Amino acid sequence: MEQGSTPAASRGRRAPTFDEVVEPTELEWEVPTSRREDGPIEADWRSLPPPPVRLGVSESSGQTVPTAPVDEGTASADEVLALMGFSPQRQSASASSPPQEKEVIELTPVVDDAEEEVKVEETSATPHDYAELYRQLQRKPRRRLLLLAIPVMFVIAGAAVMGTLFYMKNRQEAAINQRAEQVFAELQAKQYKRAAAAAADVAGKHKEAGKFRFLRDFATAMDSATDPTTPTDKRRKEFVDYLITLRDSNDPFKDLINDYRSHVRDAFLRIHEDELREATRRADARDFDAASALQAEAQKTQALIREYSGSDDRLPKDLQDKYASLVEKIEQGRKYLKYLEESQAALKNLTPATLAQVKERAKEGGYSNRPEVIEMIDRAEKNLLTMIAFKSEERSSEAFPSEHYPSLILGQNTEPIPPNTGIVFAVSRGVLYALTEDKGQIVWAARVGIDTTDLPVRLPGSGSVPPLVLLPAPDGKGLVAREATTGKPRWYQRLPAAVRGRPLLVEGRLIVTLADPQGTIVVLESRNGSQLGYLTLNQPIAAGPALQGGTSRVYVAADAQNVFVLDANPPLEEGTGSLLKLLTVLPTGHGPGSLRADPVVVGGVDEATGRIVGTGYLILAQSDGLKEMRLRAFTLNSLPDGGLTLAPGVEKTVPGWAWFPPVCDQETVAVVTDSGTL
Repeated sequence: MEQGSTPAASRGRRAPTFDEVVEPTELEWEVPTSRREDGPIEADWRSLPPPPVRLGVSESSGQTVPTAPVDEGTASADEVLALMGFSPQRQSASASSPPQEKEVIELTPVVDDAEEEVKVEETSATPHDYAELYRQLQRKPRRRLLLLAIPVMFVIAGAAVMGTLFYMKNRQEAAINQRAEQVFAELQAKQYKRAAAAAADVAGKHKEAGKFRFLRDFATAMDSATDPTTPTDKRRKEFVDYLITLRDSNDPFKDLINDYRSHVRDAFLRIHEDELREATRRADARDFDAASALQAEAQKTQALIREYSGSDDRLPKDLQDKYASLVEKIEQGRKYLKYLEESQAALKNLTPATLAQVKERAKEGGYSNRPEVIEMIDRAEKNLLTMIAFKSEERSSEAFPSEHYPSLILGQNTEPIPPNTGIVFAVSRGVLYALTEDKGQIVWAARVGIDTTDLPVRLPGSGSVPPLVLLPAPDGKGLVAREATTGKPRWYQRLPAAVRGRPLLVEGRLIVTLADPQGTIVVLESRNGSQLGYLTLNQPIAAGPALQGGTSRVYVAADAQNVFVLDANPPLEEGTGSLLKLLTVLPTGHGPGSLRADPVVVGGVDEATGRIVGTGYLILAQSDGLKEMRLRAFTLNSLPDGGLTLAPGVEKTVPGWAWFPPVCDQETVAVVTDSGTL
């Protein structure tokens, strides 16, 4: 393109100043060119940004002004180069140089004096091919800096990676150390499950991995040993197996178990406590075999506790008390269970004696207040009351066979006996003597049996019947009524066994106790001696009956253990003609054959109404060895339903034996013994 040519599109454009920042859109600018068919290459400058304009300072005004004038017209090529900051200094070259020879144009930048000179080879023979020149003059990337920046970037990246790895490693070590500290903290707090989990995390990462593997296994074993949901026998066996395996192993850290001996001891203590708790529960359920087995296991655990206790091998006081309580509970439980089994078996053949034995054993064992014992005894008493019932069986009296029992009086009295004189009786060597009250003359005599020691019972006269006395038949198997003043027999009633004690007159009827094994009580009509019926106590009788004054209650002492309370005038019940009814059985606990006389009952009666009220007393004269006897007074307490309860009272020991019942009023008791003591 010729100098001075003006592209139409470039008119009106102003080149920017050097103070403005113009960012190129690409690294290199390509100047679009077009070649004329018959001329040089023409550059199209319209697609290029305007070149910067150098500003200068005016000498006259001191203001900043462009060094080249802003021309709205056409710019020449030299002006363009000047505006681009270069001053072309062409080297000398001839115009006749071959078209293909390259011309070297040296350009010196105007702005940056520190930069090196740039040599640009012009690729066209045309000295003013500015498009090519412009392309060459564009700033190339500094490859040296790029080559240097690449390794620096790699070094920085490597350092960053190494720093990151170092930081992560330090953080991981800190986390492992923190987790390791947690292992010891959880062990100290006896949180063995969490300690085992923490030790398992640390075991594969910590530098002391073997130590934490030991702690992991130890914490796991401790957690199993202290787990209350696992049976105690399994816990103890597994824990002992772990300790034995650890002792026999080659683990270099096995001696660490000595640092945790207190933990091992605590584990065995918890096992022992759970064993005692379970054994106590089994004992309460009366599974004494299982309780005894657990007790035996608890003894083994105690040995292990002492092994890991050090110098002080004593068990804690509370566990000692629990163990002693368990042993006693099992022992007492077995005794109680045996008592129940034997009592239930005995009560299947219910008698007053067996019931008395059951009551006595309950009292001795301390079982009397246990609900099932109370229920068992109450049920047996009700059954006994049903079993011991009066049976009506009438039988008339007989004429006394006097030919078999001749009189023993050998001579008559020297003095006549005044009429209506008082008669007293005496028994000596099997003979009853009727004596006058004033002089002691023998009125009549009759044989009563060699073993008879009781005085006869007087029966008041009524109408045509004179006063009578009741004597046992000489053979002991009958009862004879004689007139008190003459000794004439009035009636005779044969009995199945000898009479025990003195008959008792109640409400016009005679209560006669017999000396048979069944404990028979016969009811006779006092006027004619006819038999009305009988009642069997199913236990031998030790003495004659006793009447509680002011009542119809009769107390009959059995040979051992019991005193029967009967009503000799019970209320009439529909369909029954009972003349004697068993009310209750009082367990006095006296030994067989120990009673020396008939029982005595005083008090406990409202004299005005005859009702049982307040407190009464039952007195028994009981032998105590060969030279002494005891007077035992029991307290009788009446119940609202008419029943009685018996409680031990005062006991008094006196020398000698009594042969007659004590005599007493409401305040004083008198007894005579064979030692001459009153």
